[in-house]
Amino acid sequence: MEYRFSNEFADELVATQDYIEKILIAPQAAETLGREAIKAIEFVADNPELGLNFDERIGYKLMKNHVLRLYILKKKYLLFFVTHEKSVIFLRFLSARTDYMNHLRYFFGKYSNTI
Repeated sequence: MEYRFSNEFADELVATQDYIEKILIAPQAAETLGREAIKAIEFVADNPELGLNFDERIGYKLMKNHVLRLYILKKKYLLFFVTHEKSVIFLRFLSARTDYMNHLRYFFGKYSNTI
């Protein structure tokens, strides 16, 4: 399947890499994260059904017309995505340490009617 990214996904991935490189002073780790993220994205695009059905997991739908799915990268990062027609759309790239449960409506509410 084809894949694409929301602006937020791309910004969050870059910001995470920047943080690792510049704040943690670990440029090699930042580069490794980029490679691992691309591998995960390609894997998910080929196997989207393997992503955890996040709506089912939390007990309600966050997006009207799509099933929100989650792929966990290295137990550290959360890749939220949906499938639409013949493509996978990556919506958010978040640290697993993020308190994302308190921000779900904000994170995904705006996508409900745009895809």
